[in-house]
This record gives sequence, C-alpha cells and structure tokens, in this order.
Amino acid sequence: MIAPILAAMLLLLAVVAPASAGTLDRVRDQGVFRIGYRTDAVPFAYNNPSGQPTGYVVDLCRAVAADLKRQLRLANLKVDYVPVTAENGFAAVKDGQVDILCGPTTQSLARRDRLSVVGPHRMSTWPSLTAAKPVSAVTGT
Repeated sequence: MIAPILAAMLLLLAVVAPASAGTLDRVRDQGVFRIGYRTDAVPFAYNNPSGQPTGYVVDLCRAVAADLKRQLRLANLKVDYVPVTAENGFAAVKDGQVDILCGPTTQSLARRDRLSVVGPHRMSTWPSLTAAKPVSAVTGT
C-alpha cells in the first residue's frame, strides 16, 4: 500500500540557489532576503485578500529567513517577497532575482542538477481506480 502512495506523491519543495558564499555575503551585506513565491497556488503560496503573501510554503520560507537571520547574526533582515509564476520561478532563482523559491512543484533529476532542492515536506496521493470484479471477469480472459 505504501508503494503506490510513494509512486504517486506530490512533492512541495523549497528550492534554493546552490549554496554559495556570494549569496550569503550579499544577504549579509545588503540585509535583504528575497523570497520568490507563487500568487496562485492556494493553499501553499498565494496572496491573501489584503494582498500579502501567505500559505503553507510561504510560512516555511519565513522560518528559513528567521533562521538565516539568526545564523548570520543580523540585527535586522528585510524579507522581500517577489511574485513568480510556475514558468519563471526556477529562472528567477538561477538568475539571482530571488534567493529562495517557495511553491508547489515536483522533483526531477534535471531540477536537482540545476538547483538545490529541499523536500519533500508534504506527500499526497493521486486518486486511483480499482476494479470491483477481478480483471478476468471484466475482460472475459
């Protein structure tokens, strides 16, 4: 029973740029951490009625920002939320427009080759069909 669940799981990931002194130095020097988030991925990442970023994955990225502030020993760390889409989110990380991408996505080997991927932090199953009768009774074989 676990194998089908694992085979059909949906991974929600926080994607971060490859660990580099340059990114951490920039965050430390500028005091700004840029979180890329989807505005249309309810309940994971979206804008609430007030227009503020919210959702399960956004909360995880806020926790990352708080821990980064502590680890870098910063008195203040400004968090900028940068809206991204499913189409441009990975490019925004790669091009340095955001420091971390928070939103629902699936893992792939190609994505793992280009970026550091953290996950899974949520699994879900896809609906499956089961026959009420043995397949031989349905097909006549």
